[in-house]
Amino acid sequence: MPTTNTQINRSHSFDTLRTLSAAMVVLIHCAAVYAASSGGDFVFANLVNSFSRVAVPLFVMTSGAFLLGRDETPAVFYRKRFGKIFIPLAVWSAVGLTAWGARSYVETGAVDFGRLLSSVAHGDPFYHLWYLYMSAGLYAVAPFLNVLIRQSPVTTLWAVAWFMLLAACLNDCHDYFHAGGSTALPTPGTFVFKWVDYFGYFLLGYLIRTRSPRRFPPTMLIGAYVLSSLMIAYMSQVYEMSYFYRYLSPFVMAGALCVFKLFCQYDQPQPGLASRLAPYSFGIYLIHAFLLTGAGVVGLPPDSAYAGIPMLFALGWGGGLLASWMLSKIGYLRRVV
Repeated sequence: MPTTNTQINRSHSFDTLRTLSAAMVVLIHCAAVYAASSGGDFVFANLVNSFSRVAVPLFVMTSGAFLLGRDETPAVFYRKRFGKIFIPLAVWSAVGLTAWGARSYVETGAVDFGRLLSSVAHGDPFYHLWYLYMSAGLYAVAPFLNVLIRQSPVTTLWAVAWFMLLAACLNDCHDYFHAGGSTALPTPGTFVFKWVDYFGYFLLGYLIRTRSPRRFPPTMLIGAYVLSSLMIAYMSQVYEMSYFYRYLSPFVMAGALCVFKLFCQYDQPQPGLASRLAPYSFGIYLIHAFLLTGAGVVGLPPDSAYAGIPMLFALGWGGGLLASWMLSKIGYLRRVV
């Protein structure tokens, strides 16, 4: 049975989760500045990075929890949500391309338009915008998936979700090691089918929120998240590879599922500070990377990760929050955040 639209009202606990996820994304990109450091700086940056890797899966599962199970026709679904994803995608892609083009011109005296077009085809005109291109695919298939949800037994949906997540994990592992183990980011390729790898997270977000009545002790879920994060940090440091940072690696999956289940069980009756900031979380995600890149260009980050990560976080998260709030107050510009 599908979830009715009246059951998918705004949730203060999930608003808090959105704010937390946005903060974790900023922390990931702050810690990445010190990925090549050594000693205590690396250990600190590695821990910050490892405990934050659940951010993107949490965003995807939260989207699934609220986009799936709706009793809407595809036409109604697209009419309500087309602008929410495609307008920011177009605008911030243009901003990203302009930024990279300007930087290329300053550094080399020329603009490689072929590379810029290639970055759009790959869905990463700026390094963090791959998520928008992937999300566009999930938005595109969501209304058709809702039809299948209405017609399929819950046991079948669970089987499909777990199968897709496991398949994505195995495929991502193959892609990483086949590529020589060079990056913690999604493997390059055209953006058209990037959403397939995150389909399992997307469907599980709906199922865990609406079809998983069993409750687990919060201490168990928090403990599992902490243990998963520590394993990411340990394996990344000992084996000196970024595979364990990837959003489809086993420990990231386990930690993300535990945190998501925790917030599904958590009933926040009244809005708090974190939940009130949720409307700006998307804008923070979109804006912070440009601020951090600008900081790098002017040589702002200090050599010490202990000082640099908090400083960059204040700039990326705080500056992103301020810019998102300002844009949300300006007519049509509010549609880009």
